[in-house]
Amino acid sequence: AGNGLGVTIDGTGRWGVNDGGTGQLGFTFNGQDLLKNATTGRNEAGLMLGLSNTRVSDVVKINSTTRSADWELQGSIGTGGTNGDLKELLAVYKESAAVTNPLGIEVTQSVYGWNTTGDVGYVIMEYRLKNTTSDTLKQLSLGIFADWNLGTITENRADWDTNNNLGYIYESGGTGTHAGIALLTAQTAQYYAFDQDGTSGSINISDGFTKAEKYESMSGNLARRKAGETGNGGDVAHTMGARIITLAPGETTLVAFALVAGVNLTELQYIERASPRAEHSRCNHNARRRG
Repeated sequence: AGNGLGVTIDGTGRWGVNDGGTGQLGFTFNGQDLLKNATTGRNEAGLMLGLSNTRVSDVVKINSTTRSADWELQGSIGTGGTNGDLKELLAVYKESAAVTNPLGIEVTQSVYGWNTTGDVGYVIMEYRLKNTTSDTLKQLSLGIFADWNLGTITENRADWDTNNNLGYIYESGGTGTHAGIALLTAQTAQYYAFDQDGTSGSINISDGFTKAEKYESMSGNLARRKAGETGNGGDVAHTMGARIITLAPGETTLVAFALVAGVNLTELQYIERASPRAEHSRCNHNARRRG
């Protein structure tokens, strides 16, 4: 983004992509890809949408070697309103024909960053969701799953900041790097912090991540606010989400997040709260429209 962060999207709902392709940055902060798992070589972060535990479309991990591929890019990734200090990536995607029980949602994803001193350490991720069906979609949940890997990945912790609708993960020792996702729009926040091996009552995603588990993580309100609480921490991940009560036929609604990185929680909170771009998204972009 040119503001201390670099992020790559693939146009199907994945972000922080680093599969070894030319120019792929993952999610880079201070020269480090904060999503890269040094053991598996994989980055896992992306969009999940669901109406029930059997009706979920997503692009995140199924297990340690495969991931869902339920969304397809329509056309190509564009540069949106890129001009001057603003950098924007824009992608439109729909569910693939292989999805057996589709939601019928078209997603327009925008990623914004600004190459200015006051906009360091974050990008804005916006999802415009359009109901393309003839039915009203009720209790739709949107989740962003992210498996951050900060420093020694078995020494990470996850937590929740209620005042800022901010889910974050941090390194318990070492550099103290923090990374997080904050909900900017007015939907009801959903959050689930995973101990990936299932300890302390967590959903176990080390043995696979099912559709039902994905839905549970993005629809249970603030079901699990902390992970990695024992010892020096653990291998953790989180889902940050939003609950959309209804989406009528032809209606479009917007959900916006800030993806933030810093060296401590105070820095994350400052970036999320003080940024004029984040405030603009929070206050002015919670739009719903028909057609």
